[in-house]
Amino acid sequence: MAPAAFGISTLIIESANDTLNLNNYVNILSAILSAFTALILISTYRGFTAYEYEQNFIFTSPINPTKFLAANILADLTAFLLFFYPAPLLLGIVTISLNLPAVSVLSMILSFSIFVLFLILLKTSLSIFMSFYESIWLKSTVMFTVAGLLLPIISLFIPSPLSYNNLPYPSSLLAQSMIDAIVGESPKTYTVFGLAVYLLAALMLFHLSVKKNVFQVASTVPL
Repeated sequence: MAPAAFGISTLIIESANDTLNLNNYVNILSAILSAFTALILISTYRGFTAYEYEQNFIFTSPINPTKFLAANILADLTAFLLFFYPAPLLLGIVTISLNLPAVSVLSMILSFSIFVLFLILLKTSLSIFMSFYESIWLKSTVMFTVAGLLLPIISLFIPSPLSYNNLPYPSSLLAQSMIDAIVGESPKTYTVFGLAVYLLAALMLFHLSVKKNVFQVASTVPL
């Protein structure tokens, strides 16, 4: 994944002075992020999971499920931002090579963090619902959502009349905000509003899911 980060960052750096050319990468970046989101949703089909040591020590402690889930999300967010190295590596290379101002860097970090938090909240919530409800409607909804999220990456290989980067996919909003920051433009209102709406929706879904006692339905993930 590191070579891919180097390759993408090199293309972005070489195109930084050509705004029109750089905007073409919104399609590619959006498609990749959309496919990654689809993989996250597919993983929810196995339901809510916990490591064996968590079930043995934490589940039997006085901590309640809500506090456990909150701590788990914070840990996942930190781990993703720190150890999912291609993304920070990509941002670091582009920032240093283009000598981006602090405002642009902060804009990219904030947008990326919101997107990651949205994914973690969505994955956690849907995993909990999958464990509690054996509903064909829930699984079908997730399946159709995954299919829709895969359309942008498919369109890179099979031409489509639709321009998916113009649709309000969360991945499209993030990709556009990142490119705007690189070219020195202020974040577009619709990207900021769109990411905020997706995050709010994920928070509302999480609020509903934490009412469930996940300790009762968590399946074991071996170390």
